[in-house]
Order: sequence, then C-alpha cells, then structure tokens
Amino acid sequence: MKTEEETHETSQDYEKRISELKQKTIRIEIPPGPQCYCGNPRDFREPDFLCSVCYRWFHQKCIAFDVGPSLPFMTAYHFMCKKCNNSDEEVFSKKQANFAIMCQTALANLMCTHDGRVCFSEEREILPFLDKNWDVLTFQPRKANDSWHANIHKTLVCCHLILI
Repeated sequence: MKTEEETHETSQDYEKRISELKQKTIRIEIPPGPQCYCGNPRDFREPDFLCSVCYRWFHQKCIAFDVGPSLPFMTAYHFMCKKCNNSDEEVFSKKQANFAIMCQTALANLMCTHDGRVCFSEEREILPFLDKNWDVLTFQPRKANDSWHANIHKTLVCCHLILI
C-alpha cells in the first residue's frame, strides 16, 4: 500500500506530465507541390478531398460537385477526381462516420487551429467541437441529452486518443 508521501509524489508526477503535454506541439507541414486542379498546395484551414485513385488532394472550392457542408480533415467519404473517372466527372459520396472518425477529425482540426498542440480537454474543447459540427460530421441523429458524451469518452480511451 502506498504511503501518503508516495501518493503525493505520484500525483505531482502526473500533474507535471499533463502540464508537459499541454505545452507539447508538433510541426504541421503542408506537402510541397501542386495537388488540386488549380495547381495550388493544400490549405489545412479549408476542406479538401483525397482522390481514391490518384491520391491527390482537391480543394472543396475547386470541385464542381456540390459536396455540401464539410470540415478540414474529414475522411468519411469516397471521392474520385474528374481526371481519374472515365466520364470526366467527379464522383463524391459521404459515408457514415463512426465515433472514432469523428474524434480523429475533431482532434486534427483542433491541432491545426491551435498551432500543432497535441493535448486537448475533452470537456472544454473536444465535446464542444463535436457538438457544434455534429451534422457536418455524421448522419447519426444526436441524442437530445448528453448521453453521446460517454460514447465519445469510450472512443477516445479505446483509440488511445486520450490520457486517463
């Protein structure tokens, strides 16, 4: 059984680690070279879509197809650019995003808007982002109460996207 002093040290170590993580950032780099029809590189502040054939990125504003409301870093879709499609038309369809995909999209957007910071508060940052963007992220109806918060928490823990 731990003594009170050992528990206090463990608590201090945990707080120190959390503080370090809150300060930790990663460098977000845009890959060089043209991607889109327009010849410009990606802009992580704007939605773009990866062609499933040529693996090039296309800005939402450059796509002729109306993809509807979108967010940067969304992955629950199928897109084929007009250069890769035999009919010279783009193909786009949104897919049902599960909680893991929704959490990954939220974290990527938060990282980008917070200069590469990698640690976020579930209550103060992740859940509000998901709440605000729910209808863009998924077709799932949102529960009228906050019961979906528990599902998001389980997903973050299960996918190792959160520290306990």
